[in-house]
Amino acid sequence: PSLDNAYFTSVAMPTRVNSNISNPCHNPLYDFWISGALSLLIVLTTNAITMMAKREETLKYGFKMLSRDSSDKNEQNDYAQFNASSEYAITNYEAALKLKSDDIEIKKDLATCYHTKKFYITALKYYDEILAVQPDNLDVKINKAIAIHALEQNENAIALYQEILTQKNVPSIKSNLINAYVSQGHKEISSSNYTKALEYFKRAIAQEATNDYAYYGMAKAYRKMGNNEKAGEMYEKAIALNPEKTL
Repeated sequence: PSLDNAYFTSVAMPTRVNSNISNPCHNPLYDFWISGALSLLIVLTTNAITMMAKREETLKYGFKMLSRDSSDKNEQNDYAQFNASSEYAITNYEAALKLKSDDIEIKKDLATCYHTKKFYITALKYYDEILAVQPDNLDVKINKAIAIHALEQNENAIALYQEILTQKNVPSIKSNLINAYVSQGHKEISSSNYTKALEYFKRAIAQEATNDYAYYGMAKAYRKMGNNEKAGEMYEKAIALNPEKTL
């Protein structure tokens, strides 16, 4: 699945920390000065760390790698540079999060870094933490669904894609849903669940009647079931939709 919906958001400035020092021997003005200085130090430290994490190289290589594969030496070099930058960003975001453990924006950026590096399980940890606070955050739901799909947890991805589509018609999510149907159909064939496989392929076709992959999947399922007539019919439909493809 694509990462078209991955986001790179700005980190919010931490809120001021109020210090409640109750020692009556202290001068109140001194207490106020110490509280303000500590608050400012925390703000500046957290902001400095998050700004380092948002280095220009990280975003540049991040966006570049979202739209390219690493098929030649130049692209492999790009990926190596991006990987080094994202490691640097992750280190600093993690440090910032220790100072401000409830900062949702830092968690979003961390999730994006881990997702882009294909560390989907860690990305999901942060997506879940964000959704616990912002259950209606559609962007995070979308990225969570994509990460689940990437882990080949197709049934869970299907459920979340369907939920998202009830909230907003996102063409890329509909496409991902269809792909998840087809992928799960092939998984069911591998487990000899041919009837269930057919159900998933039919769902894909219901969403996209010209999906040759779904027809090809149905042909495989029917052939495994010994129904060669239906298998031949489905093969013919798949070939008619995409005659240049070798099945």
